[in-house]
Amino acid sequence: MGIWGPAVFSDDVAGDVRDAYRQRVADGMDGVDATDELIKDWLDDRDADDPDTLVFWLALAATQSKVGRLEDRVRDKAIEIIDNGQDLERWEEEGLTAKRAKHLEKLRTQLTGPQPNPKKIRVERFYVPDFKAGNYVSFEMSTGEFVIFFIDDVADDGVCLTLLDWRGKELPSLDEIKQLPRKTCGSQEVIEDFHVHTMKKKGIPHSQLTVLDIDDDRDRRQVGPGTMWWWENLEFFVNELTWKKPGNFFPDNRWSVNSDED
Repeated sequence: MGIWGPAVFSDDVAGDVRDAYRQRVADGMDGVDATDELIKDWLDDRDADDPDTLVFWLALAATQSKVGRLEDRVRDKAIEIIDNGQDLERWEEEGLTAKRAKHLEKLRTQLTGPQPNPKKIRVERFYVPDFKAGNYVSFEMSTGEFVIFFIDDVADDGVCLTLLDWRGKELPSLDEIKQLPRKTCGSQEVIEDFHVHTMKKKGIPHSQLTVLDIDDDRDRRQVGPGTMWWWENLEFFVNELTWKKPGNFFPDNRWSVNSDED
């Protein structure tokens, strides 16, 4: 469990519970139904005194109170945990029991005091193009040149793709494209996957992207460590970072978008 402080949400589990509840309600689910689903998903295989179970109830209560949807059953469970001191045991070795207790007492005051009216919940959303793993996709840059990507994976928050080692004014034949190697990182020949995201509806340059009609029965996917790109800056990354030094496309060491390399 990732914890970096005694506050309620200085904890990976607490953050995940908060985000999961907010996402469900933002998507239109009734708050009670969202709670039922979270309890089933998170607690079915956990003991009542499991530290993650305690964090679950505290985080859920704090989240519901913040957005004006505090349920009695969640409030009562959180207050029970606070009052019986269950959650404080794990903080003794860290010497943070007193600080944790202050945060929990503040939460108790919040839960037992006047509650706000229900608030509209907004969550960050990722927009993902209609690609499938295994697709080959061409990207037409403003210069009229094309580059080609292979789609390694498509997730809820973006696309994992690899740039193929080709660039030109006219696309190669489909058979030639299937034989193109992946672009590598200089002499180390480390394959990089690029995770491409956007949070803007118009962030994906659809007019410049074309799924190529290539039937390749090989599994070329190689999802691994990679660098984040934004769809809005795709041409910049392709142009400046991959073809800036002919013959030395990347520094010999792995780079990031903040690299000081020329």
